Amino acid sequence: MTIALDRPQKTKSAQIREKLGYPIIDTDVHTQEFPPAFLDYLEQVAGTAIAERFQEHLPGASRSKWFKQSWDERRTYRTARPPFWTRPTNDALNLATVSLPKLLHERLQEAGTDFAVVYPNLATMAPHIGNEEMRRAVCRATNTYHADIFRSYSDRFLNHFYFGTESDDTRVAQAFNRKANPYGDRVKAFLGSDSGHWDVPDITAIAANTYSMVERKIITEEDLQYFLSIHPLELYTSLNRDFFKGTAVEKTADEFLAAKETR
Repeated sequence: MTIALDRPQKTKSAQIREKLGYPIIDTDVHTQEFPPAFLDYLEQVAGTAIAERFQEHLPGASRSKWFKQSWDERRTYRTARPPFWTRPTNDALNLATVSLPKLLHERLQEAGTDFAVVYPNLATMAPHIGNEEMRRAVCRATNTYHADIFRSYSDRFLNHFYFGTESDDTRVAQAFNRKANPYGDRVKAFLGSDSGHWDVPDITAIAANTYSMVERKIITEEDLQYFLSIHPLELYTSLNRDFFKGTAVEKTADEFLAAKETR
């Protein structure tokens, strides 16, 4: 599949990335698990019975129970209403993109993104499962599932479970307002697009939306580089110097660390 490569023109986000001259690191991209495949992993980890009972033990019980209950039943059982925002539904291509690692890898260049930290959608609820046996099994299956499907694309993704903001969040201006912030410094904000949810209907608009804050004079070009590149490099290499080793931004990370050591 080469959807990204077959497109006749570069997206605005891809053009902006070329203009910037430094890597864009997105610290919050969500992937949507493919249920039949995920259930296969869960069955391998814990057996058929656990896999069949899985959805009934999610917070608020199964995804459809809320809709079948009366208002009195919802109050009595404290049933949580399933969220509507956990996946993009306006465009089939975008839903497929966050579900299929190869397609996401191909389309990342359209988003203007060099590297992304990937989070699960459905499986983020696993730690809240009350049944201990199932909770452990789901966490194990989740880790194994994502490790397997993203292994071939680790040059641009880290499947990892930090303060990030979305691409068009104008509150970023406060993070870079040195006159208002204590000690005249920047708050260490960085890009976390939340791609993979309904509020990012077009993955290819991420870099363009972010750059619009410069065009509207909300932040400066220098602030933008800290937001898109320097702050995430600073965070992740402070935890592990080799965090970006083997990825598309390894060279930039090495140069960042070398410069830091000479200060």
